[in-house]
Amino acid sequence: MLSQTEKEALRALFRCARYRRLADEASLSLRVPGSSRELGDALRSLEARGLVVSSPSLRLTMDGLAVAAALLPKAAARPQTKRRGAPVLRVVRAA
Repeated sequence: MLSQTEKEALRALFRCARYRRLADEASLSLRVPGSSRELGDALRSLEARGLVVSSPSLRLTMDGLAVAAALLPKAAARPQTKRRGAPVLRVVRAA
C-alpha cells in the first residue's frame, strides 16, 4: 500500500514525464505537499519498490509509469451522442 506522499510523488513524476521535464527532489517539493523529509522518504521507498530510478534525475520505471497512470483520476463518462443524418448503406456489386 502506498502512502499519500508516495502517491503524490508518483503523480508529480508522471506529470513531469508527460511534459518531458527533468524531475529532481527540489522540483518535486514544489508539487508535492508535505515536508522535504517526507518527500525524500517517499522517493526512497518508491525506489526500493522499483517504481522510481534516481540517476542524475528522477525517472519512473515502466512499473512506476503503470502505477502512476492508474492513480490518475478517471475521466468523466462521455454521454452517448445521437448520430445525425441517415444511416450509411453499402452497395454490393456483382463482379
